[in-house]
Amino acid sequence: MKSLRKPYISIFLASLILFVSCSQYDNDYVPKSTDELVLKNIHNDIKINLSNLKFDYANISSKTSEESEAEKIYLKNVEYLNLHGIEQLFIKNNVDTEIIAELEYFDENQYNENVYKKLIENFNIDNQQEASMLFTIIEIKKIIEQELKNISSTTMSEEQEFESSSKKTILRDRKLSWSCALAIAGVVSVSVFAIIAAPITGGGSLVAFLGAKALATVAIIEACGEGWGDIN
Repeated sequence: MKSLRKPYISIFLASLILFVSCSQYDNDYVPKSTDELVLKNIHNDIKINLSNLKFDYANISSKTSEESEAEKIYLKNVEYLNLHGIEQLFIKNNVDTEIIAELEYFDENQYNENVYKKLIENFNIDNQQEASMLFTIIEIKKIIEQELKNISSTTMSEEQEFESSSKKTILRDRKLSWSCALAIAGVVSVSVFAIIAAPITGGGSLVAFLGAKALATVAIIEACGEGWGDIN
């Protein structure tokens, strides 16, 4: 043991670390911050987190302090959206505007088993925050569409009415236009992200609150103007 002096121990440990490092990345594999598996996992996490949302329209007027803050941000974002458009809204909230093309691509290819791989190949999704925003908008759009179907199928009445700034917005079972769906999902998402990092960190309740708020006040989003109901 005396012959195994400190210099030799250092050389041995350095060699061992080098061997392990080289073995770990055989075939020139270098892990990426966002690869196909990462995208899929982020999407699945967001799906799970948002899967049991319930929109409580009756209580959108009684809010927690966090929901009140989110509502203020949401209304400011809606105003900005109407004045400047969705692209400028994303820029204002530090979201890469390439996300619009990513959203369109996913909408058209979501049933392709290689969709996550193709997203990586075709777009520069270089961080997990961007991926979280992308899939949050996608899932909120789906939730909004499903909620409209739920509203339409209610047995209480053929048309469900909600109070909106002393007016009534009547929501009917209509297919969302792309611009309207993007406007609703985008403005809800950036408003939630302004308060927390992402829905996968526990923002499902805020998504539910702002989603209900968005549907109850959908007429104030100009992208959802024509065909979206009567304002009395």
